[in-house]
Amino acid sequence: MQIPIATNSPLQKQLEAARQTLAYRIEYAKESFSDELWQAMDHRGLNQVQLAAKAEVTKQFLTRVFRGANCTLETMVKLSEALGYHLNVHLTPAEYECGWIHYMSEEPFKQEQPYAKLWAAKDYCEVPTQNAELKNETVPAAA
Repeated sequence: MQIPIATNSPLQKQLEAARQTLAYRIEYAKESFSDELWQAMDHRGLNQVQLAAKAEVTKQFLTRVFRGANCTLETMVKLSEALGYHLNVHLTPAEYECGWIHYMSEEPFKQEQPYAKLWAAKDYCEVPTQNAELKNETVPAAA
């Protein structure tokens, strides 16, 4: 049984108003970066100590980043590069939602694989390669 959510309640209105503030959007951006950093660490099989060593920062500094400390673009790039990732900053008009789709080209890496890895909402998943999609070919469903 699902309990209906009141969409016109005073609390709902307060939450929506809070989401429109600059402070909320800043905290959301920090939390999003932290979440993606954790996912990238997991993908690379690294823990905080190992990432700190690769990025040449202290574990304490890294812990502050994960707790929402304000970090510079330089720090974000440094941590990303230590994981073998690129940091992408993207602007989206406020009236649109945005989702990221990343693909790894077939060349020169793992040419024998028929699938590219794409970043999905919470993890990596196998999906048909971009080339087949562009040619409107039928491709097998991802398992």
